[in-house]
Amino acid sequence: MTQPDDQTTPADPATAPIGDVPSVQYPPLPSAPDYSQLQYGQPQPGPQYGAPYVPPAEVSIEQRRHALAMAISSEVARGGRVESQTDTNAIVVTGSKVNHVLHLIITLFTCGFWAIVWIILAFVQKEHRTAVSIDPYGQVLRQTLT
Repeated sequence: MTQPDDQTTPADPATAPIGDVPSVQYPPLPSAPDYSQLQYGQPQPGPQYGAPYVPPAEVSIEQRRHALAMAISSEVARGGRVESQTDTNAIVVTGSKVNHVLHLIITLFTCGFWAIVWIILAFVQKEHRTAVSIDPYGQVLRQTLT
């Protein structure tokens, strides 16, 4: 019968002695480019990913009007209403103001109990304005005003 040799590595890594760590060969690190030789305004070396950037072309005023009409129709579908509009800009309002006359009458009929609801609504219920505009490239820009 043969004795196991101390120099052999067991087949199961979990039963391997702690000191036996297999060596791993890592790929070499890429060398850093030498930026000391570059001059201002010269193209810089580096990897190129895909096609070069081409700025978008400006679109006609008719295409901008159409894009604004589509943007406004989506805002109106969400419950907004158009307050003002030009060829490339629009102000869309959502929400509503509190009807203070109605709440005053209800408060008087309920001997002041409705005043609590009225105060809460006065702080919570407000109009929200959004500016929708189309830039010269046909992109829709939305900006919350209030």
